[in-house]
Amino acid sequence: MLRTLHTYVGRDLLRVTCLAVVAFTLVMTVFAIIEPLRKSGLAASQVGMLFGYTLPVMVSLTLPFAALFASTIVYGRFSQDLELLACRASGISTITILKPAIALGIGVSIITLILANFISPRMARQAEATAMQNIKKIAYHLIQKESHVKFDKGENIIIVHASRVDEENDSLLGVVAGRFTWRKDPLTGKNAPVVDVLVASSAALNVNRDEGGDKYYASVEMENPVGPITNKAGMQGELKRGSLLNFELDSPTKDKPAFFDWDALISMYKDPTQHSEVKAEMEKIHKAVRQNRIVQDIADTINAGKIYGKIHSETETEVYELSAPQAVISGDEALLVSGKNKAGQLQRVVLRIRSENGNEMVYAADRGKIIADWDQIRRKESVMIEIAGNLQLPRQMTDSHSEAPRKPSWNSGRLPLPQDEEYAKVAMVELLEKPEQFTNSEPILRKIKALQKDRPAKIRGEIEAEMNFRIAYGLSCALLVTMGAALGVIFKGGQFLTAFAISVIPAAIIIILILMGKRLISNPDSSTTGGYIAIWGGFLALLGANVIVYFRLSRR
Repeated sequence: MLRTLHTYVGRDLLRVTCLAVVAFTLVMTVFAIIEPLRKSGLAASQVGMLFGYTLPVMVSLTLPFAALFASTIVYGRFSQDLELLACRASGISTITILKPAIALGIGVSIITLILANFISPRMARQAEATAMQNIKKIAYHLIQKESHVKFDKGENIIIVHASRVDEENDSLLGVVAGRFTWRKDPLTGKNAPVVDVLVASSAALNVNRDEGGDKYYASVEMENPVGPITNKAGMQGELKRGSLLNFELDSPTKDKPAFFDWDALISMYKDPTQHSEVKAEMEKIHKAVRQNRIVQDIADTINAGKIYGKIHSETETEVYELSAPQAVISGDEALLVSGKNKAGQLQRVVLRIRSENGNEMVYAADRGKIIADWDQIRRKESVMIEIAGNLQLPRQMTDSHSEAPRKPSWNSGRLPLPQDEEYAKVAMVELLEKPEQFTNSEPILRKIKALQKDRPAKIRGEIEAEMNFRIAYGLSCALLVTMGAALGVIFKGGQFLTAFAISVIPAAIIIILILMGKRLISNPDSSTTGGYIAIWGGFLALLGANVIVYFRLSRR
């Protein structure tokens, strides 16, 4: 008998839940996502693909409310039609009758947690990738509709106006392109807004994807442009080449915890250097530390009275060996100086270049300099050797008694930075959290400390807020569904409006508290404790309300 009753009630619950999920999901997906994208110029096939990608995201939002609504209306009608009274007369308790709603609530919680933590974030990224791959078509549609398209990324804004789009030739006609940015005014030394404008009869809009596949870049190549015209006299325009090249398009999902699956959240929490902003800064610092370590190693080796011989040519056919009485660190440079040894004899800075064919060239000077930096042209780290002061140019060792000609200075040109095998194994997060173990450079340590103070704490706060939000929201689904069923029984909410009102009130309260708590936890300037109280206090209040309501129903 009980099995038949539970099957009867459960079938009703599932039927109403499924109908409500379909209705709520279609309405939210169409009006919130699909329709705006369709109006932006996506084809029907692309809109259909986006619908498939956004479906799990929307279901994770609509399923709990659909189940809450279903439990309220089904049990409200059950009570209103006197079926509940008949069950009680047969000796079946109210709690027994509510077991299908409890099972539905648990099932909804599990599905919501799986969708929110694993499936929805990945599908949202796929949806974004589909939209970004069609960004040119979207841009063309916006230009046809509004005569311009805007690419906005932080303080860099590019606006492209065109009188007409020639899709057949893949070009824009009657083009005015402008860039708004901030640059340092050479007169005042302060940042000032700068607008650069170019005008051309035609231009080509291109969108490219980087090799890693996670960044998109827009370029506007203009034909015989006029300009640039800038609003700031004396300040050089950004558009001097006549083109806007490789302007990075902003990603709506990048670095946002709401679009990370659970594994990605944990990974970034442990290692904030995965965040693009922190990663970009840490890559610069990582290079600076490596260069500083190489320079320090050169100085330590020479001051220990040894020869430093780790510098090689690009082809590794030559070895550069340095020796000097003393080396002094100055920023990213090692200064080599001559001096007298214990016997009072003058020792000079000596550079030997040994070739793999057995040849050897010798340079000698009063002073030298080893500079480690980043080669902007070759896009790699490099080291350069300079020697000067009574410079003695190379002589063959077989002709050691001959006197070489002299000139003021000599440099090696850029050479590959020597390898640092120990440092190469260091993870970026280790450098962020324990910089003193890898460098003693005060400027570098100050940069890392400033970065530690701001970004990692904020990133971890946002991740903590997202993780607590998902768990609290998922667990609350079960409590909301069971509470909806209980309220339906008590208030006999079989009518549509009554059921809707009864179900919305507790759901609205718990959602507001969870969202408020998430905002407090993610904001580094607010009280984290207050955020946890808002999230979990609301959950515990709902749990307490369930306990009280079900205790009262169990007494019937």
